[in-house]
Amino acid sequence: MSFTGVIRFRHRPGSSETNEIHPIFEPKDSIAISWTGEPIPMRSDHSDDEYAQVQSDSISIKINRRDGSWSVLTGNGSTIARLVDQGSKIAFDHTGMIFETSVSLEAVPGEAYLGLGEKTGPINKRGLSFVFWNTDIVPYHIDSDPLYLSIPFFIAVRPDYVWGCFLNESWRTEVDLAKSDPSQIRWSSSGSEMDLYLFSGPTLRDVVQQYTQLTGRTPLPPLWSLGAQQNRWGYEKAEDVLRVIQGYRNHGLPLDAIYMDLDHMVANKAWTWNREVFSDPERLVKQAAAQGVKLIPIVNPGIKVEAGYAVYDEAVGKNYLVSTDRGVPLRGEVFPNPSVFPDLLREEVQTWWGDLHKNFITAGIAGFWNDMNEPSNFSISGSKHSAIKTEDDGLGKIEGRTLPYDARHGKKRHLEVHNLYGLCMCKSSFEAVQRFAPDKRPFVLTRAGFAGSQRYGPVWTGDVSSSWSHLSASISMLVGLGLSGMPFCGADVGGFHGDTTGELLVRWYQLAAFYPFLRNHSHKMSVRQEPWQFGEPFLTYVKEALDLRYRLLPTLYTLMFEAANAGHPVIRPLAYIKADEESLLSDDAFLFGENVLVAPITHANASRRSVYLPPGEWLEYPNLSECLLPREGGQFVALEASLNRVMTYVRSGGLVALTRSASHTTTANWQHIEWHINPSSRVEGLLYEDEGEGFGEHRITRVIGESRRDQIVIRRVTEGSLPSVRESEQIHLLGVERASAVEGSISHHVRGNKLVIEVPVDWSELKAAT
Repeated sequence: MSFTGVIRFRHRPGSSETNEIHPIFEPKDSIAISWTGEPIPMRSDHSDDEYAQVQSDSISIKINRRDGSWSVLTGNGSTIARLVDQGSKIAFDHTGMIFETSVSLEAVPGEAYLGLGEKTGPINKRGLSFVFWNTDIVPYHIDSDPLYLSIPFFIAVRPDYVWGCFLNESWRTEVDLAKSDPSQIRWSSSGSEMDLYLFSGPTLRDVVQQYTQLTGRTPLPPLWSLGAQQNRWGYEKAEDVLRVIQGYRNHGLPLDAIYMDLDHMVANKAWTWNREVFSDPERLVKQAAAQGVKLIPIVNPGIKVEAGYAVYDEAVGKNYLVSTDRGVPLRGEVFPNPSVFPDLLREEVQTWWGDLHKNFITAGIAGFWNDMNEPSNFSISGSKHSAIKTEDDGLGKIEGRTLPYDARHGKKRHLEVHNLYGLCMCKSSFEAVQRFAPDKRPFVLTRAGFAGSQRYGPVWTGDVSSSWSHLSASISMLVGLGLSGMPFCGADVGGFHGDTTGELLVRWYQLAAFYPFLRNHSHKMSVRQEPWQFGEPFLTYVKEALDLRYRLLPTLYTLMFEAANAGHPVIRPLAYIKADEESLLSDDAFLFGENVLVAPITHANASRRSVYLPPGEWLEYPNLSECLLPREGGQFVALEASLNRVMTYVRSGGLVALTRSASHTTTANWQHIEWHINPSSRVEGLLYEDEGEGFGEHRITRVIGESRRDQIVIRRVTEGSLPSVRESEQIHLLGVERASAVEGSISHHVRGNKLVIEVPVDWSELKAAT
């Protein structure tokens, strides 16, 4: 199968051992795949006695008739990937056949491997190996593997070419990226088949677009979900929630959402309210909304075993639960003990689970936080399993804090579908909001997922620790998620486990100002880490970081629009500009969209560091406000960043759209816009606007500029039917210290070494003589 730039191979290496000499592959319905178009025509050439070739204009495959090995080539005949080995081991136990299937591809010397979703380690993961088995790990370290979410997809980067590889198998899988054998990439799976998609690039952005065309793109989120969010396991009653909201307002801090953890439920029973401490949920929702704040409850899939609890009774009565190999509901332990688990792999169970959202949506709940959905499970009761991990070699094994390999989901074993559980839970939640609040954009935050989860909402990186190492590690983890189709992502600001400090919290907020998803979250046994808890000067510096976030919202919202339409990540590796050696080694800096480079401080007691600037010219622009030095790219530069400063650089020809900070979001039809431009021979930027919610009208504004000798000309073009509510608009020309004349402006003045120009709200062209 193929569409432009993409080709699919289905391997069954063990077919001869199972009497499938020439296996016919049955159609495969994969929830990871959203592309529904017709494959492009492929031409076959069997004239060569040694090789058969199948090709389209953009990609082809050459197959060795003797041993079945193959090579994938570009339209001009250059080799992208080459199969060097494949195999299958088969064993038997009481449940039937057990497979270990593998394929190995050539690892070209010097090739870098990026992506792979939520994985720790450097951005370039060559020389490492990983397991794809969604795992609740408490606490995890900066080299822990596996974690909560699995995306078996990598992007291979060479100096002259980029290609990608996605293994569409939900079984437990592993990848060895030239670790055991420097010449090979080895995929292995517990299933009998290897379903591979190869992407031909030829650039990093091409592969990301091709992969997200296949697996789907994240929908444009509601604007409020890009604002600041707050949570702590331990807001035990409605008054606690209101007190935190009031704390934000009293300290002049922006806030758009607050979360309710386990405390809002009766005895950890999903879809209940503890009326003793949350006596009137509808009133609480309205009280929060009056302060511009949305409420989001936690939802865990573990169902408490309790006769008379309607959710449990109905799940048992309709046979909607994951079962043991003996066919009875599997009992485990999560926060309810004992717990049973809805079989969310089945469409009818997804619909039933989705219907349970209705009362919460009716009460005004704005979004849902799906947690513990690997699924997490602490122990098994009523079966031979008495510990988290056994030494069984067969399907009865339990790997990590989850369900046994041999648990039943209809006709399938948990070993096969484990990695899909979180994805299916999110699909259920997303579709529930579509049914019960069709005029709203769904917001469903998840911890676990698989390729394609991006179609249903954001992910966060789980229970990180309050440490500088986790702060630093979040950069490469979010870059990996973005390259793997998950652009809407973040890490718990301040850390979840352990005790943060005022300095760490400030530096984390400065970094998180550029996270697509920004939430402060902590454990009930840790110190409180709401922004005011550490006093001054930390409170002021956190407020400055949050104000920067809210000023950035026009650009962030536009980047989310681009992610929804083209698949590009918000946080990008420096290699997105040019994949040179230094860019591929830069794990402590990143691009925010196309034009801004962010170089955060990631060590205690530090205010200096060096950063690699990709080729081109960059302008030092700390906090996106103070215009400093131009810097030539393609080299390391030293920087200084005191505790109230985050170092940002604007690319030559780059444009950033900013607005004024506010206590909370209202609309993405911005009343005030500032265009911050680093002039060059060519400037081009985009701003997407709509109401910030729902599915109404929109407007796209394109700003195009050019600089010739001593004159700068900037033009603005708009399209779309959304009426403008603009009240003021400015152009900030960075590095321009004077202007002898400005045509098309109301007024202008110099601020530092940038020229600030007031323009009419209906401006279409500006000329500045400098």
